Formats: sequence, structure tokens, C-alpha cells
Amino acid sequence: MAQPDERLERQLETYSQEVQAALGAQIVCLAVYGSAAGDDYFDPHSDVNLAIVVQDVTSEVLEALAPVVMRWERRHFAIPLVIERAFLDRARDVFPMELDDIRRQHRLLAGTDVLDDVVVERDALRRQCEKEARGELGPLPLMSRLLDHREGVTRLVPRAERLEFRQYLGEVERIVHALDTLDA
Repeated sequence: MAQPDERLERQLETYSQEVQAALGAQIVCLAVYGSAAGDDYFDPHSDVNLAIVVQDVTSEVLEALAPVVMRWERRHFAIPLVIERAFLDRARDVFPMELDDIRRQHRLLAGTDVLDDVVVERDALRRQCEKEARGELGPLPLMSRLLDHREGVTRLVPRAERLEFRQYLGEVERIVHALDTLDA
């Protein structure tokens, strides 16, 4: 697996400075999360995901960020997740998987690391995992093959698509069954 290189680190530093200049003291936390914060970043395929936590999301905050976001979108920087500090507590039952993913793999760029303090309700996480498994999750071997394909390590053979799909459905059902039997 790859990690962000020096070029991306310089870009993150510049982006961070621009966001800080735009928002000033309104920033509670600015963090990169996802693959760019870990060891599964693959340029140019991976987006750079950022979370900007502020006390209040106002039209002034969004207007101040707009020019920065538009400039960086061309460099595979995704539109940042702009959230209010209170959202981290209020939404942990509605977005447990997303918040837990951010909590697990992020790196602070500016402010205070309030993402480390996110506590996700186990039952809410189990419910969302089951919902995702029923809707779209796949087997680990298949996901591994897809990631290898994405990285250019291997190439998927088109003839095998039906077999892959059958295996995918079977694995999803096994995952859903396992989630159904978890104690909340």
C-alpha cells in the first residue's frame, strides 16, 4: 500500500493555511481523513477528504470557504465535510459508520482534535453495518481483487463477472446473517 508523498503533504499544508486564512478563529478542527490520512492512498485515484469542524455552519462560513474549495477541487481534493461541533454528538446514531471511519483514520491539520473524542453507539453501528451489508457490501476476497485492479496490480477478466456476482451475493448474505446474530 502507498502513503501520501511529499507533494501531497505540501498541498495539505497549503490547503490548511488557506482554510485557516479564510475562516480564522471559526475553525475548531481541520483534519484530513480516509486514504490520504493512512497507508492506502493511491494518486491519482484517491480523493483527498477533509473535515472542517466549526462552531456554527453559517452562510458566511460557506461563502468564505467557496473560493478555496473551488481551487482545490481540480487537484482531487474532495468537497470538504463542513460540520458543526455539536453535530459530532448529535449525529453519531444516524451516521455511526461514517463518523467511526473518520475517527479511526484521520490526521489533524489545524485546531483541536475533536474527532478523536467521537463515541459511536455500538447498536447504531451494528444497524448501519447491516443496512450497508444488505445493500452493497461485498466479500473480502472480491474487495481485495477489486482493490488490486484499482491499483493496477491485477486485471479483472470480463468473462468472470457472472461468477463474481454470484459469489458477491452469497457473501453479502453471509455477512448480513452474521450481523443479524450480533448482540446489540
